[in-house]
Amino acid sequence: MEWRRNVWFQTNQKSLERRKEPGSLKEVTKETKQKSSPTNPFSFLEFSTVASQQPAFIAPSPDHSPPPQLPESLFPAAFFFSETSHKMEESIPFIIDLEKISEEKECKKLREACERWGCFRIINHSIPLTLMAEMKSVIGALLELPMEIKKRNTEVIAGSGYMAPSKVNPFYEALGLYDLGSSQAVHNFCSQLDASPHQRQIMEAYGKAIHDLAVKIGQKMAESLGILGADFVDWPCQFRINKYNFTPEAVGSLGVQLHTDSGFLTILQDDENVGGLEVMDNNSGSFLPIPPLPGSLLGNLGDIARVWSNGRFCNVKHRVQCHEASTRFSIATFMLASRKGNVEAPAELVDHDQPRLYQPFIYEDYRKLRVSNEMHTGEALELLRIA
Repeated sequence: MEWRRNVWFQTNQKSLERRKEPGSLKEVTKETKQKSSPTNPFSFLEFSTVASQQPAFIAPSPDHSPPPQLPESLFPAAFFFSETSHKMEESIPFIIDLEKISEEKECKKLREACERWGCFRIINHSIPLTLMAEMKSVIGALLELPMEIKKRNTEVIAGSGYMAPSKVNPFYEALGLYDLGSSQAVHNFCSQLDASPHQRQIMEAYGKAIHDLAVKIGQKMAESLGILGADFVDWPCQFRINKYNFTPEAVGSLGVQLHTDSGFLTILQDDENVGGLEVMDNNSGSFLPIPPLPGSLLGNLGDIARVWSNGRFCNVKHRVQCHEASTRFSIATFMLASRKGNVEAPAELVDHDQPRLYQPFIYEDYRKLRVSNEMHTGEALELLRIA
């Protein structure tokens, strides 16, 4: 609770100052409650007092004192997550607190989130807010480089280098590298783009932190299925920094088409001011918006997670919708699959009651299968199904 109160205060201090009139906070709470509905279990994150023009991260004070604490009575009711107050047909275990992940209850929530939705918010993670803010500043500068410099960012595998706006995604461009866990790969990426010493330092620090976090979450996902000692350290993490240039004419259109990620786990630092990410509910086929929550990260499961879990985990279908004319940034880290051998479910997840669903395969072969058949929402897995 303290984590969320601190972030809320930091992003909304000026809003609170503007709303000191008697009864104004009551009206804000009323407005926010109206936004939360049983048909959208994620809408509780849309607390209305977050001003889109407010900075999401506040530099620490010179004496490193913590931000002032506010009584919970001042917070909009929708700011606090309750397992019983936000339901569709079932409770949505959507926010995962990594400080509590060793507790049985939180581990169970993680498994339920992976099985039901294939996505979850991550709070109390190990990445400093200041580093997240610095990283966003770095990617903004890199994506503003001249086209001739950005084109130096060449691919190792398809999609791992510079992606210019295209007919399919005219509002989208990205820079990337294949293996964020490799210091040499990070060095090469920075050299391609003439990154400054400071930008290199931030890239290296962020790369190590986000890679370590992806490994930890992968291990906790495995533990939620009863598998101890799973090793994800050697799994390469593809890195992509994204920019969406949404014009007034783009409002109502897609920034990125509907797709699943091909890998195991994606850790996303989404834009703290501009929303647009939507996930599909596999039960109903409807789309649910994922509003920003400053300071948090988002975990999305891809096709490899479905195969590795022997069908237990959901590979979430998602897209980016343009709701306003603005620039939207995001930072995505894709943990792909093991470098060693085949992608397949561990023996512990295969038995008489749940036989192996997919034939073993090499990840790169699967990625090419998706591309060559233009199957971008996980349909290619059906070509590998055993029964």
